[in-house]
Amino acid sequence: MKRRAAMWTVVHIASNQALAEMLKNMLVEEGFMVQLRPLGVIHMGAASQYELLVPRSEAREAQEVLMEKWPTKAPGQEEVTDG
Repeated sequence: MKRRAAMWTVVHIASNQALAEMLKNMLVEEGFMVQLRPLGVIHMGAASQYELLVPRSEAREAQEVLMEKWPTKAPGQEEVTDG
């Protein structure tokens, strides 16, 4: 039996909640559906890293938008691809 591919793909990891919300809003303004998912210890709250997820079919395009509109990466930020 084949395993079904994930519908959502991580396109970026933000170093904190404020940055994650800003990047999410940027992508939403460009027409993407975006989910945020905290990483690590939940009690860290806004200081936790956050994954930005978009539908798998839009992942490459969303990464291109992020690179175009947010070209510099601060320490603690990294791009993630799903396969």
